[in-house]
Amino acid sequence: MGRDVGENPQNTMRLPLKWGIGLIHISHRERKNRREPIGPTIQRREEFVMGNKVFLFLLILTFLCPTLSASPQTKENLPVVHFAYAQENIHQGDVWKIYLSVSDPSSSMSRIVCRIEQDGGVRHRPSAIYIKRGMEKGFTAYYALYTNNAAENLWGEEWTLQFTIVDRRGNETKTLSFPLKFDGGEPIKPFPADLEKDLNQRLGTIDIEFIPN
Repeated sequence: MGRDVGENPQNTMRLPLKWGIGLIHISHRERKNRREPIGPTIQRREEFVMGNKVFLFLLILTFLCPTLSASPQTKENLPVVHFAYAQENIHQGDVWKIYLSVSDPSSSMSRIVCRIEQDGGVRHRPSAIYIKRGMEKGFTAYYALYTNNAAENLWGEEWTLQFTIVDRRGNETKTLSFPLKFDGGEPIKPFPADLEKDLNQRLGTIDIEFIPN
């Protein structure tokens, strides 16, 4: 004689329990499925934030280190000095002229930085003469030091002028040096014929304050 499953109390208790377990598993899977899209969303946000950080870093690096984005300057494209001359002896009150003929393959000359040292180890602050527009590729001209504004007697003093030519990247030519003595003056030597006319155009002035010894 067959038994009715519903009459067995154990069976009547087991069935709801299995259904409950099944419902728990289904509910867990549903919650898990609903949470799965959260992972890719967070990952996309992290990638977006990381991309912004990298972009910001590169932007700051570009402003702080502009030379990194430019091609490195080599000896072949530094400014080249073809001619340089200055009198070694002048009178106090004369205009001391430094004559130059310079070219720059990279067309990026920016300024001439001058430094003067007087007797007794007195060093003047550097003076910059900026290259005029249109002359960045090359120029033939002179720059000057006016000695008529010195209050003290400069007779017999010996000075030294040092200068370099600097381009827009901050690269400098080797340092050139000229001695100067105030002891009576000397005539200017003849210029090369192909430079004589252009050498008489003024480029700028050395700005220094004369310091008594």
